[in-house]
Amino acid sequence: MYQSNKIFLACLFAYCVAVKVLPFALLHFGLDIRTEALYPWTFTPLFAVGIFGVALFRNLKLAYAIPLAASFLGDLLCGVFAGLQYGLTEGLAFAFYPGQVVNYIALILACSTGLLLRQSRNVALIAATAVLAPTLFFAVSNFGVWAFDIGIGYPHTLAGLGQAYVAAIPFYRNALISTVAFSGLLFSPIGMSQLTRVAVARETRQVTAAAPVSE
Repeated sequence: MYQSNKIFLACLFAYCVAVKVLPFALLHFGLDIRTEALYPWTFTPLFAVGIFGVALFRNLKLAYAIPLAASFLGDLLCGVFAGLQYGLTEGLAFAFYPGQVVNYIALILACSTGLLLRQSRNVALIAATAVLAPTLFFAVSNFGVWAFDIGIGYPHTLAGLGQAYVAAIPFYRNALISTVAFSGLLFSPIGMSQLTRVAVARETRQVTAAAPVSE
């Protein structure tokens, strides 16, 4: 069971990365999917995985590391694909633009909503957390887009900030729908049985190792 759980976590990690990288890979191979109507941008389990880990894993460092590492690796691979067309330096500059750190901060905040579920969990609270997480990310990350001016050209006015948020609504909608859907899956009895046993197995080994040896 431990091995299958580990594989399941790895599959979730890989899927989070793939969802982020796939559109850039398709663009590289000549498929124009830049419009939201042609590709479900930000439809990802990333936030749900982060919420679940923070809510249930004893090791909070691991809980935060999984979504952060998936996001970073996804950004890196996006830069590589962009670099195939524009050169590696330009590609990495595209992936890790000024203000990119705001996205990672926003992701940490989104995952931290799982702290609300560490003591008790019910359907209403899980649903509320699944809505709150992408909403926090939407609010913080798009403020960063506006504040750091990554080339889109939003004026540094309240109107410009409003434009940044309005333009991101389709991405927010996809993130919201996917987070609610994947949270429902992960916190279901099937999801709990697949994932929590990984944490339980780790904790059992830690307790066994720490237990005093009887003489």
